[in-house]
Amino acid sequence: MKKTLLALIVLFVSTNVIAAGQQFTAKQHKQQLKAAATEKGPYAAYDRWPKDYFLIPQNLPFMVGLSLYKPGHEAIGYSEQQKAEIHKIRSTTVPTVLEIASKIKAMELDLANRLVIERVPPQKLYPLVDEIAALRAELTKAHLDCIYSVQQVITDDAQYARLVKQARTVGKKKQKGEK
Repeated sequence: MKKTLLALIVLFVSTNVIAAGQQFTAKQHKQQLKAAATEKGPYAAYDRWPKDYFLIPQNLPFMVGLSLYKPGHEAIGYSEQQKAEIHKIRSTTVPTVLEIASKIKAMELDLANRLVIERVPPQKLYPLVDEIAALRAELTKAHLDCIYSVQQVITDDAQYARLVKQARTVGKKKQKGEK
């Protein structure tokens, strides 16, 4: 646990320093998310880091990723100034998201351990559930703020329509087991 905490502190400090003066490529963005991710929990089938830690993990687009990294994002037609502003949004939002998601995951793993292994009565864990819920809400509010910030950068209605169209293609991917 101490190793994980130390690694997270180093990651967040370095992320903030790097992000302040750099525009991340898609590969660097993925590497940053992967570096912050920890192993999935012992009872989890999968872990979509950090998306699974939002209160609303689906049904809201990830506008920064769509704007900067999704294949085809160039067709949106951002100016260099718009790209720089979206990178700036990313540099403040992503470290916050990773920090809060890390806290949530640690708390969820603690909850699972206390319930399953230590056999703590559920009623004694309700305050922890409330704390997790509050952090998930905080994380989702940061997501809403990020979406709104990107919307403010895009002043051209045609650009925004292309971004929304791109966002809708994400939801059209086939799920596992679908034909």
